[in-house]
Amino acid sequence: MDKTKKISIIGAGPVGAYSAYLLSDHYDVSIYEEHKTVGNPVQCTGIVTPRINEVIKIPHELIVNRIKYARINSPDGNSVKIKIDDIILDRGAFDRHVFEKAVEKGAKAHLNTRFVDYDVKTGNVKFKSDDKEFTKHTDILIGADGAASRVRSHVTKRKVEFYIGKQATVEGNFEREIFDVYFNVDGFFTWVVPENESIARIGYGYKKFDKRYDDFVKSYGKILGYQAGPIPMFNPMLRTQRGNVYIAGDAASQIKSTTGGGIIQGMLGAKALSESIIKNKNYEIEWRKKLFKELYIHEKIRNKLDRFSAKDYNELVGILSKEKIRHTLEKTNRDNFSKVLIQLMKEPKLFKYAFK
Repeated sequence: MDKTKKISIIGAGPVGAYSAYLLSDHYDVSIYEEHKTVGNPVQCTGIVTPRINEVIKIPHELIVNRIKYARINSPDGNSVKIKIDDIILDRGAFDRHVFEKAVEKGAKAHLNTRFVDYDVKTGNVKFKSDDKEFTKHTDILIGADGAASRVRSHVTKRKVEFYIGKQATVEGNFEREIFDVYFNVDGFFTWVVPENESIARIGYGYKKFDKRYDDFVKSYGKILGYQAGPIPMFNPMLRTQRGNVYIAGDAASQIKSTTGGGIIQGMLGAKALSESIIKNKNYEIEWRKKLFKELYIHEKIRNKLDRFSAKDYNELVGILSKEKIRHTLEKTNRDNFSKVLIQLMKEPKLFKYAFK
């Protein structure tokens, strides 16, 4: 324990707050968040697997829905329904929950405070709050400041590729237990995630905006509000530490590139980061032990999917409809996708996609 060592964490989302929670017993930790309220604005669908409870226990009141089926829809109108057991979080409340746990542990909170720059020679961090700039000294700087991280430039010059995610909260009629996925030939995918029978989170990811997807969202009912933000794709070559500066979560592209999901992965990255600092281990090695294989597989699959035609997606949904394949997907944890892939590759028709 060294309470004289100062750690500054940029970003009060789950990754930054969880890092603070894990580190606050050992160091003098401060969290800096550019927004006035933690968890707002929401820029995430908030769908996670039950594995989240292995990282941090989720109170019942933070769960708005449980999803029992994923329905995967092909461009030709066919679909396959697969049993899942996913949790829909009140994402804003979840962020605040993790943040409050960090503050209870002793982390100091600085809201409405934006990271401006860092001087590696002096260890001084420049911030801006309202119209006033000020400087704080830090021994360790952690960037958990999201996909558009400003801290990342102090660690690596490599770029992170993005999709743009746009999501609306929609009032309409929905099947509460079913999460719909629609494959987009020229984009990421479109999703319909119900909170209950009358409210759903509907969105899509794209590299180039297409009005058709906005029309798709509007076709479901009354738009109650929009959220948007970048979805980073995993970059296996991205450096995540330089000296006493670290990045984690979206800032480090610790994301499943197939789905854009990263809450669990980012928090596992935060755990590896915290353990590396406390036990003086190599962070680059530690987070890769926990995450690299799975994230790399997701990234390779995303590269394949980006080249799919409508015909490919139609055929893929047909293959996934086979009882044996569907059963494999249902019985294997999706957060351990390497095991899923090994089983799926036993299906001869799937081999052609490996070489597409």
